[in-house]
Amino acid sequence: MPPSIKHLYAGQTIFITGVSGFLGKALLEKLLRVAPNIERIYVLLRPKKGQQPTERLKTILQTKLFDSIREASPNFTEKVIPIFGDITLENYGICESDLCDIIANTDIVFHVAATIKFDELLRKSILQNVVSVQTMIRICKRMPKLKSYVHVSTAFCNTDKEVIEEVIYSDIVPPQKLIDAMSWMDDDMISQVTPKLLGRLPNTYTFTKKLAEIVIATEGLNLPIAIVRPSIIGASWKEPVSGWIDNYYGGTAAMVLVAKGLLRRIVAKEKCKADLVPVDYTVNMLIAACWHAVHASKQQTPLIYNCCSSPDNPFVWGSWLSLTLKNSYEFPHDQVFRMPSCSMNGETNRFHLFMQHWVPAYIVDAWRFVCGKKPRLINEYDRIHRSMTAFEYFTCTEFKWTNKNAKKLWQTMTPEDHKEFPFDFTELNWESYISNYCIGIKRYLMNEDLSNLPQAKKKMARRQHIRWGTYALLVFIIWRVIFSKSMWDKSLWLSRINTYLKTTRTLLLISP
Repeated sequence: MPPSIKHLYAGQTIFITGVSGFLGKALLEKLLRVAPNIERIYVLLRPKKGQQPTERLKTILQTKLFDSIREASPNFTEKVIPIFGDITLENYGICESDLCDIIANTDIVFHVAATIKFDELLRKSILQNVVSVQTMIRICKRMPKLKSYVHVSTAFCNTDKEVIEEVIYSDIVPPQKLIDAMSWMDDDMISQVTPKLLGRLPNTYTFTKKLAEIVIATEGLNLPIAIVRPSIIGASWKEPVSGWIDNYYGGTAAMVLVAKGLLRRIVAKEKCKADLVPVDYTVNMLIAACWHAVHASKQQTPLIYNCCSSPDNPFVWGSWLSLTLKNSYEFPHDQVFRMPSCSMNGETNRFHLFMQHWVPAYIVDAWRFVCGKKPRLINEYDRIHRSMTAFEYFTCTEFKWTNKNAKKLWQTMTPEDHKEFPFDFTELNWESYISNYCIGIKRYLMNEDLSNLPQAKKKMARRQHIRWGTYALLVFIIWRVIFSKSMWDKSLWLSRINTYLKTTRTLLLISP
């Protein structure tokens, strides 16, 4: 029996990319919290918006996510070492001295960094999601102490398959040929061939993630590699706090828009499975997969784990929407545009979108213009519709994954590890999870104080009264119009009858 997962990380040096992202932050926090004996963690960061990597790391470690670690170990930041670099550059642009330190000391690698934009240009997506993996493999091959390399992929990289198994599918253009072609093809030419290259895959993100797996299978031979494929990553279920979320990706944006009354119509199939996975479950599987790769018998091909909820605990989009609406009233946002109300249909209803989205947007922006303010709601709805259109593929398509490897990984773990690193989706309560998700959006994403909830509920109640009052007024006006029209019709009809009778009487009098 191999040692527990926690013991694996004691005294180890870890190299993580993508630590500024949602999943990367959660992974860093978990490692620091449950494995305090880690030697050090190198984190790759690039300068952004005038902030250098050291400043960016300081900002990340000061967030609420790390509060519990800060209380237990105020000096925990000393173990986290920022590395100046960029995954789009050769050797990630890491200086020679830092690269030598990483290669000489690293035991475990987590490659989380990627572009997750669905509409990213193919050239950029290949550079960040495929070429960066080639670079990581070359670096890993130079690491004398390497025990495990964990690569984060996506469960949607093989959605052209009827059943998605835990294997690598190599049925598309060879990655290196495509990488070489990027060097001589201009942007217009790439745009023209992109749809043909994607085939039945929905976007450049899923396509390049599939290419990355093929690169690992062909160039990462004999390396101790594990590939984890999460589906739609959402807020945390329990760790380090329930409902933690810091981005608008996946279904989060839709939940915010529904709660604020901005999104009134979603293109989705109610009975289609919504494969959501909590970020803490995903992190736990990453950490466990690393442990399993270390202790598995010598492998030539990567171990692959589909991190999906639908095989064991299915949840549908119709339930997701009803629970989101329910919690939008129980935990209302401080500022809402309209009362939350949203319907779901498997295809776009342009008339409904026009009446529910564009008409209010034009009215509000016209009023803002009259008041000397900059119109903004029309542009906001334009962004909303583009985002929702990109997400339609995932809300209107039924996917089927197998998860034999993920189950085997769970069964291999000790009862102690089950408690420390849970990812058993059968234990996930969806009603509780969505409730915590909505609270987390309000607290961590919108930065709203939960102590203001009574006032927010009062505002919501006032809006509800105004809403019903408006409906009552409209009914009264319509009734008056109909009633008035009826009286007018009646008067006109009597007048015409009277005229007819008079005319008839006259004709009878003058007739012989």
